[in-house]
Amino acid sequence: MLTNLLNYKTLLLIKTIKMKTFVIQEKFVGYADITIEAETEDEAIALYNRGHYKDCNYDIDDMFYDYQFCDIREDKNNENN
Repeated sequence: MLTNLLNYKTLLLIKTIKMKTFVIQEKFVGYADITIEAETEDEAIALYNRGHYKDCNYDIDDMFYDYQFCDIREDKNNENN
């Protein structure tokens, strides 16, 4: 009986604690190969800088490296807050 009462009180305490939600921003390194048709290297770089290549010519590596913490903020819009 005492155990059930303690479990009930613990459950009530847990339900009353409001957890906050935080958004953590990080940056990382990823790699991609972009295939561009051009007459010269300079032209290829100019086309790349202007974003003049097809999405299908953008082959991104599915691995990311060197994760680095940038920022943390409380999510005020989350319904749990």
